[in-house]
Amino acid sequence: MSNFLFLNKRWPVLAKLGVQAESYFHVDSNATMLKMRMFGEKIIDYILAMYKADAGKLATQNDKIRLLRTTNINKAVPDLFDIVRRFGNRASHAGYENKRDALECLVSMYKISAWFYIRVTKDM
Repeated sequence: MSNFLFLNKRWPVLAKLGVQAESYFHVDSNATMLKMRMFGEKIIDYILAMYKADAGKLATQNDKIRLLRTTNINKAVPDLFDIVRRFGNRASHAGYENKRDALECLVSMYKISAWFYIRVTKDM
């Protein structure tokens, strides 16, 4: 059972990335961080659209996080994105593996996705 299945009805791509990231956790922390980085790149676009903030087609994840900081969003959200961005970069470019950091990525994206789900659906 995955912590990200609640996303499946409205955002199946996010749910799939979350499930995959969790499934790799015990065997490949690098893959977990990479999947969470991909998750972050998808969900930030949904969040920016919710705030009607246009980052532009060529914006990097870092650009999008900076833009998010200019909205009236909960200040913890951009910080959580930045954690995943940094660990995801290390995993991608340096082959970085670390189970504790992979768990931090999972927890960070879960917090963001739960916050996002509640904001969009108004479910509690």
